[in-house]
Amino acid sequence: MFRRTGAQMAGRLLSFDLKKEGVIVGMIHPGFLLSDMTDGMPGRDEAIEPSEAAPPFIDFVTSLTMAHTGEFWAPLGPKGIGNAEEVLGKNLPTPLEVPW
Repeated sequence: MFRRTGAQMAGRLLSFDLKKEGVIVGMIHPGFLLSDMTDGMPGRDEAIEPSEAAPPFIDFVTSLTMAHTGEFWAPLGPKGIGNAEEVLGKNLPTPLEVPW
């Protein structure tokens, strides 16, 4: 069993409250993006430009339905989630529902 962070749990609980209003609550793992925050980090050469990540994010968000409310997703799949394959196995789908 995986544990959810406080932010993920808040999103999950919010999804229960807003479902009856027809509001979809989607939580997204951005992956490892190039930014000032990632300067000097190990593996930075594998980080993704935000401009490369934006189109799949937009496509993913516009495809969400009420069936996805309260779920945590990585629109770029395991790319940028350092331990995804180690924890979840090989040949993971894109987008990837993140269980933690």
